[in-house]
Amino acid sequence: MSEWLSDADRFWLDTMEETISIVRTMFFDRALLLMLAGAVFALHQDMLKAREIDMRKVEMFRERVRSTIKALYDIDDANLDLLEQELPCQTYHEHALPARMRSTAARIWLLTTYAAVAESFGTKPTSATILNLGIGNLWMMLGAVNRHELRENANFFTGTYFSDVRSKSMNLNHWPHRPEAVEPI
Repeated sequence: MSEWLSDADRFWLDTMEETISIVRTMFFDRALLLMLAGAVFALHQDMLKAREIDMRKVEMFRERVRSTIKALYDIDDANLDLLEQELPCQTYHEHALPARMRSTAARIWLLTTYAAVAESFGTKPTSATILNLGIGNLWMMLGAVNRHELRENANFFTGTYFSDVRSKSMNLNHWPHRPEAVEPI
């Protein structure tokens, strides 16, 4: 398959595969999954406040997709740079996990946004389909977190993505929801 992929397609599919691997690891540790979900949700809420962009609705901001993708790249890169800095052990541990969460959250939104418009960016239909399947997988794992479990971790991460932007009130209805479990009769 790799011989027919363009470099750009390969980049997106590799990024998706790496991100799914990271999220899958976190999926089996409830505390990490809750932290990641909080980071993902806080990024969404901060993007709404900073840029008036609802990343759940790419079709509504197609003309601003490139700038949104760039902003998400910048968040990912800044946090990956933090992970590579040589810091004292105590400082590193205080910053490494939140940086990993912010980076992964940015990648999830980056992939989600890109997958919605991939073909218009020249991505081959087969690669776009694979991206969309991967995005579905990511959001199914994140969907294991109920919206009412988000607040504490989202509050921790909000304000860490953009300068002078901190979402104080968050709309929990923006988180994908699942029907509550029905008790058997």
